[in-house]
Amino acid sequence: MTRPAARHASPAGSLAAFLAAAERAHGPLDVLVNNAGVMPNGPFLDLAEETTRLMVEVNLMGVVTGMRLALPGMVERRRGHVVNVASLAGKVPLQGLAVYNATRFAVVGLTAATRLEMAPHGVSVTAVLPSAVDTALASGLDMRPLPKVSPDQVAAAVESSVTSRTGEISVPRYVGVLAGAARVTPAPVRDALRRVVRDDRALRTDSAERAAYHARIEDEAR
Repeated sequence: MTRPAARHASPAGSLAAFLAAAERAHGPLDVLVNNAGVMPNGPFLDLAEETTRLMVEVNLMGVVTGMRLALPGMVERRRGHVVNVASLAGKVPLQGLAVYNATRFAVVGLTAATRLEMAPHGVSVTAVLPSAVDTALASGLDMRPLPKVSPDQVAAAVESSVTSRTGEISVPRYVGVLAGAARVTPAPVRDALRRVVRDDRALRTDSAERAAYHARIEDEAR
């Protein structure tokens, strides 16, 4: 298959084929991990429409598609587990990441609601909420005071969810506690803290590494 043909293949069709191949090789699907995301940053009004749509398609619709394909079989067998890898950005709004925030907030809500729907069928759904992950997604981006976590830490959280079936798992766990505390902190105090820690860094793309990531994402969006 040529590169252009691969680019224009249906994402849903590709995923359905992958899941079918996995079941032929290993038997019925017991666990699905939805893990995909793109995170271009910058002022909301500067974000191209094509890039906005790509974020929604990958970050939200990719999760929806995976769940729609995997859940019917799990419900029929009355067992299964779905892990949606979202982000702490699904709980904490950040300047310069407005649309990314929107997609991750959506995944957190989707996970919580479907978890309730699936429980009577013996199927569990977990949201894993990492801080900034040390991959290309956050390359060249200063997210302090949020810590960067390794892919191995995220993988460990995914693995632990298969046993615990917890509704949400933050990585590292303490950032979830901080996010909860922030929600009940009075707005003037919260805003003052944001200014102190300079939470507006994601408004700028000021490194060659970050610019290269943006160029790749914009190419995909086009």
